[in-house]
Amino acid sequence: MNLNISECWARALFLFAAFSIIGGCGMKRIPLPDGQLDNARSASFENLELADFKEAVSKVFRLHDGEEYWVSIGPMYVVGKTEETSQLVGLRSTVTWVIDIKKIARNLTATAVVSLSTERRISTGFSVEWIPSKYSNFDEFGSIAAYELLWARVNFILGRSNKWPTCDQFKKKYSGEENSYVAGLRAWCSSWFKDTDPTKISEK
Repeated sequence: MNLNISECWARALFLFAAFSIIGGCGMKRIPLPDGQLDNARSASFENLELADFKEAVSKVFRLHDGEEYWVSIGPMYVVGKTEETSQLVGLRSTVTWVIDIKKIARNLTATAVVSLSTERRISTGFSVEWIPSKYSNFDEFGSIAAYELLWARVNFILGRSNKWPTCDQFKKKYSGEENSYVAGLRAWCSSWFKDTDPTKISEK
């Protein structure tokens, strides 16, 4: 990925801010009502083939960060992962999705878990080590926004909704909520992601 200096600094500052939040600065870790997070993680789809669902999820990931998004498709799961490293501030951030699938006849249920692992670089003499952050999982903050945005985008790719959900829309939707409800938007709405809107590709 080729970036100019201003872009590098912008991304470095964003990663530093995200790292500070994850480390506990300014994050209100309030619990969600019982069952709300589990409900957000799962989505049901009627009359849907397994292959079509896997293809839709893969496309959502690719639109998010292009070929840099690593995707693995198994018999009953989809795993997606992308990462960004800032050498300027010595931070590395990785977003990982694991989606398990259950299929009964033509009905399908998917359950997702998203995590953010953040590491900081430590130099010791001639060696360099990456030390994990203490707080590294979105679920630790009880976030539901990441899952809602995932399923909304999958439904669009499947042709079950007619409007592509954007980061700006979700930020506005949760603008009045506690921080712990929106922490997961970092999985989608970070400055280093391409986050392509498929409805605008033909316009370029």
